[in-house]
Amino acid sequence: MPRLILGAVVVASLLPFIGKPFHIDDPMYLWAAQHIAVDPLHFYDFDVNWYGSFAPMYELNKNPPLVSFYLAAVGMLLGWSEVALHVGMLLPAIALAFGVQALARQLGARPLLAALTAWATPVMLVSATTLMSDVLMLSVWCWAATLWIDGVDRNSRGRLVAGAVLLGLCPLVKYFGLALLPLLAVAAWGRSRRVSSWLGYLAIPLVIIGAYQGYMILYHDWNPLADVAQYALNIEVKETYAPAERVLVGLSFLGGCLLTTLFFAPYLWSRAMLFAWAGVAVATALGLRALGAIGPLALHVDGTTRWDVTLQLAVYIVAGAHLLALAARTLWQDRTVDVLVLVLWLGGVWFFASFTNWTTTARAVLPAAPAAAILLTRALAHRSSGPGAAATAAALTAGLAISLTVAWADYSLAASARTAATRVTTHHGDTGGTIYFQGAWGFQQYMETAGATRLDFDGVRLLPRDLVVTPANNTNLVTLPEWALYELETFELPAGVGVTTLSTARGAGFYAALYGPLPFTFGPVPPERYTVARVTRPLAFHP
Repeated sequence: MPRLILGAVVVASLLPFIGKPFHIDDPMYLWAAQHIAVDPLHFYDFDVNWYGSFAPMYELNKNPPLVSFYLAAVGMLLGWSEVALHVGMLLPAIALAFGVQALARQLGARPLLAALTAWATPVMLVSATTLMSDVLMLSVWCWAATLWIDGVDRNSRGRLVAGAVLLGLCPLVKYFGLALLPLLAVAAWGRSRRVSSWLGYLAIPLVIIGAYQGYMILYHDWNPLADVAQYALNIEVKETYAPAERVLVGLSFLGGCLLTTLFFAPYLWSRAMLFAWAGVAVATALGLRALGAIGPLALHVDGTTRWDVTLQLAVYIVAGAHLLALAARTLWQDRTVDVLVLVLWLGGVWFFASFTNWTTTARAVLPAAPAAAILLTRALAHRSSGPGAAATAAALTAGLAISLTVAWADYSLAASARTAATRVTTHHGDTGGTIYFQGAWGFQQYMETAGATRLDFDGVRLLPRDLVVTPANNTNLVTLPEWALYELETFELPAGVGVTTLSTARGAGFYAALYGPLPFTFGPVPPERYTVARVTRPLAFHP
C-alpha cells in the first residue's frame, strides 16, 4: 500500500507536465539519443553547434551517454515527441521515489515519509519534468546504495554484485555518480568492520568506469573525466561571485531547492531555537540589504531596497543553514555510521554545488534531496513532540504545492521558447533569405526543427535579406554590429505568472547561478523578449 500511494503521487504530480517542451540542455540528450538509434556504437560521433561554432559532441557534452541510450530506447518504442519522451521518463522518476523509500528503510527512517518529503521538494519535481540525466542518475544512486548496504548486512554476494554494478553504471549516467563510491566504502566499513568481505567487489565499478574511459580515449583520443573536471574547476566562470558570496549562494540553493523541509522546522527545534532561527533570518535580510548586491543581482535599485527579492534570498539562505545545522545536530546526538554517511552525503553535495562545480545549479543540489529527507525523518522520530498525521500531511501538501508552482513556471518558460520559434518562422519565413538565430537550449531545438540555422561564428557569411533572431534570456549571445542590421521587430511573450526559474532581473538561476543567486523567485515575471533583425550589409564571421 505505501508503494502504491507513493507511485500514485509521483505520476499524478508529473502528468500536468507530460507535454513540456524541450528545455535547457534537453536537446543535447535528445540529439545523442537520435544518433544512438542509428549508430549506438559511436554514440557521440557527430558535430553540434551549441556554443556558436561546430564541435564534436564528445567535446561539448559534459555528461556520459546512458540517459541518451535510455531515451533512444524510448524514442524507438514510443516516438520522439515531447509527450512520448516524458512518458518514458516517468519510469526513472518512479524508480527514484521507490529507491528513496527502500534506502530510508535501510537507514532506519520512516520510508514513506522520507520518500514523499524528497519527492515534494522543488528541485526534485522540476528535474523530473526534464529529459536530462539527473533523475536517472539519482535513481541508480539510491538503488546502488540500497543493494550494497543490504549486501554488506547480509553478506550476500548477489546483492553486493548488483550494488557494485549499479555503482559502476551511476557515473555513466552522470559523472557526479563517482561520489557514491567513497560513500558506500564508508558505509560498508562502518557496518561490517571487515574490509575483506566487500572490498573486492569495488573492482566491478572501477572496471566499468575504466572501460568507458578507455573507449573514449581509444576511439576519440578524449579523456572525458579529465575534461569534465577541468570544466567544473573553471575559475573564470566562478568569478561571478566572490568566495564569501559563494557560501551564501550555496546555502540559498540548498534551502530553496529543498524548501519543503522548512515546513517541518517547528517539529525539529525547541521554541527558543525557532526564535533564534527567526533572528538569524532577520539578521541575514539586514546583512543582504547592507551588502547591496550579490553577484549579478542588485538588491538596491535607485536607492530603494528590493525587499521582495532580499527577503526570499534570506529565507532560502536560512533554510539551507537549517539543513546543515540539523545534520550536524543529528550526528552529534546519534553517532552511528548511517548518520555519518547521510551527513557526508548532504555536506558533500552542498560543498560540490557551492565551490567545486562550474557554477551553483539546482541540478547539482538534487542529489542532496534523499539525504536531507532521510535525516529529517530520523530527526523527527527522535522528537517527543513530532508532527501528527494531519500536521505531516499539511507540511507535505504545502511543500508539494510550492514545488508544483515552480515546476509550472519552468514549463511556462520552456513553452515561451517554443512559441517564439513558431512565431518567427511563421511570420518571417518568406523573406527570401536564411533565418539565422542565436541562443541554445529548447529555443535552438524548435528553431532548427522549423528550418532556421544557428549562427556559426567560425565562418558564416550573412547576406542582405537574411534574418537574425536573438532571444534576450538565453546563453552564448553575441552583440552584432548595428551597421549591418535593421530591426524588424521586438516582441515579448509571457513566461509564467508569479514565479520564475531563470531571470537575471529577478535573480533566479535554477539552471545556473550565473543568472542569479536564488534557484527561483516569487513575484512579477518579466516577459521573454526576442528581436528579429534583417541583414542590410554583408557580414562575415571569421574563425
